[in-house]
Amino acid sequence: MKKNNFVYLLVSLVLITFVLGCSQDPIFSDIAKEIKLDDPTVRGNVLSMVQIGTNLYASNGNIATKPISQKTGWKDYTSPSGNVTKVASDENHLYALVTNQTDSDGDSYSYKVFAQVNASGNWTQITSSTSPITIFDNGASGAARFAYLRDSSGVKQLNGATLYASLTSITENGAGTSTVSAAFLTSGSQTFFADTLAFCSDGTNLFKANGSTLQYSVDGNAWTNGPSTEEPTSYAYYEENASTSYILVGTESGIQKVALSVNVPTSVSRFGSNADTAFGTYIALNVFAFPSEVGSCYVSIVKKTSSRYNGLWGYYSDRGNWNYE
Repeated sequence: MKKNNFVYLLVSLVLITFVLGCSQDPIFSDIAKEIKLDDPTVRGNVLSMVQIGTNLYASNGNIATKPISQKTGWKDYTSPSGNVTKVASDENHLYALVTNQTDSDGDSYSYKVFAQVNASGNWTQITSSTSPITIFDNGASGAARFAYLRDSSGVKQLNGATLYASLTSITENGAGTSTVSAAFLTSGSQTFFADTLAFCSDGTNLFKANGSTLQYSVDGNAWTNGPSTEEPTSYAYYEENASTSYILVGTESGIQKVALSVNVPTSVSRFGSNADTAFGTYIALNVFAFPSEVGSCYVSIVKKTSSRYNGLWGYYSDRGNWNYE
């Protein structure tokens, strides 16, 4: 799928009101024969998920949250008014992007960014005259974690409730007018930027999609080809335990994992005992994993022909399979 078309798909999907029906999709009948499906608590299109403090926050039009140490158990979190499409965080602030359609044809949108200190519940709008387009963060830990917004002029670093016009512009390491993601390299303490969600870091290497090829780099300049996967929609670095880690690959027909050996990508396989039945006909829109939650990861799925079962799924290594969050 072309990048621009995929972006429009994301925006269109986010602005749909999703209603779960009573009839059951055949693929979910297959899953139910393998495992007992939990009742979903995070429905719709989950376009982003972040950690701040000891909690995770996910955007699905609203914001849902759960403790990072707890399996499932998501609850509604206070949201700024409007359709929350993205969340991001730095060390001390939670950010939310509100996207609203401004015409009946779905060709025009308005965007606002809000911030709150330490996920305190009190939102402050930080936008001004120029409209942001997306927000994201670099996935680092502690003081190295920064959040950014991108507008038509490029990337700016967020700084709490500081007025939009006063934010510092970022132009190095790939930041530009098409940027949609960032990743942090521990070596050199640098953040790098990309125009694809198929981009992440394990701290030592950057990983980026070049078509279906997973490339890796220690400095963001020289890239080495790794294995090929299905056409990716997103990447995430996932630690299953202290000695085993993967790059998770969301694709237009499910989820794959790429094993890492001394930070170098090697073999490609499916992920989870019920991955084929769970995601075989679904777009894995986004994959999420966090270093503080070893052995756990998440994927938001989108059905190609219906939004009925769109939602967030979780994998826990001691459970060994995927189920609704």
